[in-house]
Amino acid sequence: VITISGKTVARIPAGDSFTSDWFGVPIPEGASDNVTIELQIDKLHYHLTQTDAVVIQGMTGSQTAALSETPYYATVASITPQNSFGDEPIIITGQAIDRSTTNPLPSAPIQVVVVVNGFERTVDLLTGIDGSYTYTFNPLEGESGIFEVSAIYPNLLARPAQDQFTISRVTLNPTLLNLRLPKNVEQHFDVVKATAGEGTTATNLRLELNPADQPSGSAPQGITLDLGTPFDLQSQQSAQLPFSIAGDNTADASGTLYLRVLSDESGVASLGKVQINYQLQETHPYLSFKPNYIETGVVHNGSIQETITLENTGLAVMSGVNVELLDTSGGQPPSWISLLSPAAQGDLAVGEKREIQIAANPSDAVAEANYPFILRVSSSNNTTIDINVYVVVTQSGIGSMLFKAADIYTATLDENGVPIPGLAGAKIRYQHEIDLGNEGVLYTDQLGEAFFQNIPAGRYRFRASASNHEDLSGRFTIKPGITAVKDIFLDYNLISVEWSVREITIEDKYQIVLEAIFETDVPAPVIVFEPTGTILPDLPVGEVFHGELRLTNHGLVRADNLTFNFPTSDAYFKYEFQQGLPNSLNAKESLVIPYRVTALASLSPDGSGSGAGCTAYGSSARVNYDYECANGAETSGSSSTHWNTTTSTSSCGGTSNSWSGGSGGGGAGGGYGGSGGYTPITGQSCPKQCPPGSTVCSICNSGGGQ
Repeated sequence: VITISGKTVARIPAGDSFTSDWFGVPIPEGASDNVTIELQIDKLHYHLTQTDAVVIQGMTGSQTAALSETPYYATVASITPQNSFGDEPIIITGQAIDRSTTNPLPSAPIQVVVVVNGFERTVDLLTGIDGSYTYTFNPLEGESGIFEVSAIYPNLLARPAQDQFTISRVTLNPTLLNLRLPKNVEQHFDVVKATAGEGTTATNLRLELNPADQPSGSAPQGITLDLGTPFDLQSQQSAQLPFSIAGDNTADASGTLYLRVLSDESGVASLGKVQINYQLQETHPYLSFKPNYIETGVVHNGSIQETITLENTGLAVMSGVNVELLDTSGGQPPSWISLLSPAAQGDLAVGEKREIQIAANPSDAVAEANYPFILRVSSSNNTTIDINVYVVVTQSGIGSMLFKAADIYTATLDENGVPIPGLAGAKIRYQHEIDLGNEGVLYTDQLGEAFFQNIPAGRYRFRASASNHEDLSGRFTIKPGITAVKDIFLDYNLISVEWSVREITIEDKYQIVLEAIFETDVPAPVIVFEPTGTILPDLPVGEVFHGELRLTNHGLVRADNLTFNFPTSDAYFKYEFQQGLPNSLNAKESLVIPYRVTALASLSPDGSGSGAGCTAYGSSARVNYDYECANGAETSGSSSTHWNTTTSTSSCGGTSNSWSGGSGGGGAGGGYGGSGGYTPITGQSCPKQCPPGSTVCSICNSGGGQ
């Protein structure tokens, strides 16, 4: 079997023969006992694609076959419960029955098929010594609808739908609220979102406080709730569940209460609960400010401006706010430093922010030193706050930069039981934004630190990299006489994808085999899609391809805020995926996601094929997630999987036929790589010299900036 100009053919020499691989033929359930199987070979070719090519009519062969019933069949005897809100497993029981004796058949393999919204899940079972079976079906989080159940002889195509059960579900997000409340002030919230699942109707959906749910067994004293007006939700509709809460002087300073979500359909059974942790506080203003202090530097006859942001994060208006710049003894500062913002700031409302600006412009007469000052913020109803301000006056215009690098292992214990202080061996390169020749490289030490000294003042870009980590780029500013400190976190590459080409001996084609390589038992989620890639078969228009994805967390940390990005339907394929997927995935937990792909149009240029004429058609799915590391750093990760078709010489729509794996640290891994060469730090400046043929230079020279 060879491929000629995109056509795969069997070349049969004179006097020789060819035998194809085995292939199955589905038989309709209503076929008679005796059938005829016919095979048509459309055309025979001689010297295909050559100038003397000859095409003759093909041939037809047929064979009669006698059909018989399967030796046994399976039944569905009971489903318990038949109506559920998704908070309990579904128990399915039945038997395998011998057709000739009608007796239960022990140790017989059967399949149980559960179908909802066109998606089916199949499980292989073996009957017990009494010929019966029991299967426990666990609904996915958020899954709902009418589920049809079939018990069948193995690999039977029919789905007789012998029984069914219904799951009604209303999902809530979020289910935990931490509230800081002023005493004797009613606060309104509408952050809890309720969503009715597929086939679920919720009439008079409402919140309710049940004393039996509370930690004390009774409603909390001094807490008043207004739980709003009930409303109706139709299938797959969403709405907010508003409520108001207030606590008087008799209420405890802190506590927890639970609210049930009910509907007419659920009766007294709770559809879910919302936990509210509350703290009651006296109403007063509170001043927050960023940064916590100002540390800056300036050269003689130079100038610098710094800004500090004030915010009232309290529960009452801060009245008569006044700001003043003083020396550390409370006296007036020297004339070369001043406050640009007005001293009288007026009232600062709850949640309001105000920017305060300070300017320094020392002359040559000012001695080189580190000058401390205070920014004093006072008001008529709040404690006076002093914010430290440090200004270094220098002649050199030289500063320093200290990088502190961390990753998922920072703050965890090493093999000796000692906490790991940082990421050692990370390469950090910096480059001035304008003077590209002003650059430097260091590697972090055992503490995860890289200390750049004697750097001219200005704005710089940096790139940090380490083995098995995602690169990190950013910017920093060097100020005269100041050692700036920058904490950086490098995401760890927990997953990589390796591919190999496997030659198939009989047919002239190749399979690209993807293998996901990932780390387990690490202090982070390791989310992996299986399979990492799927080759869609040649699908005639209207035919459906069914599949399943398994999403597994191989790490030791829960993945939160799962966001699924599935491929959207296009002109060629319609993609449909199981809905009601969870928001988190615990350590070592797996999730199965069934899907189907329907062929809408031919990928072949002449319309005669179903995909063999298309080059580089592909689609991908990705899941993004967040997690918290041992050192408190919050980071994210992702994983992906792909669908591709076979390729030939023509072109069609869709995305490119390149594979890339997911990663556990926020970046993509694997994929086809480009050619090596100069790699500038991302920004608006171009390299001084470009290698021959560099696309980077052509972009820069055309004004693109790279």
